[in-house]
Amino acid sequence: MLGRQSLQLKEQLINEIKERVLRIRESLGLNKAEFDIVDVEIDNKVLVIYTKNRTDKSSIIGPGGWVVGRLREEMKDRFEVIRVEDYTDKVLFEKRVEIIKSLFDDEVIQDICNY
Repeated sequence: MLGRQSLQLKEQLINEIKERVLRIRESLGLNKAEFDIVDVEIDNKVLVIYTKNRTDKSSIIGPGGWVVGRLREEMKDRFEVIRVEDYTDKVLFEKRVEIIKSLFDDEVIQDICNY
């Protein structure tokens, strides 16, 4: 469970990403887009942005990846890689892995699922 300070830092990062994406979209002459970021994960210098749905994901990525590419350039001092994923896809994947693990006792399958 994240502490209060960690949650505040995560919320600040989400707000910073939203502001940057909106500004980048405007600078590229793209339509203003409403989008939600439901979570972010940081693993070393990899940032994963989770959106509510695929439409929101597309708004952050932008045509040809231009928006997220510019976002990465702006944040390259903190992140080498920025991935954008649909949170629903993550939840479904985790559920599928859980089901597979419950169906098979094979140690290899368990190791693969835990990877």
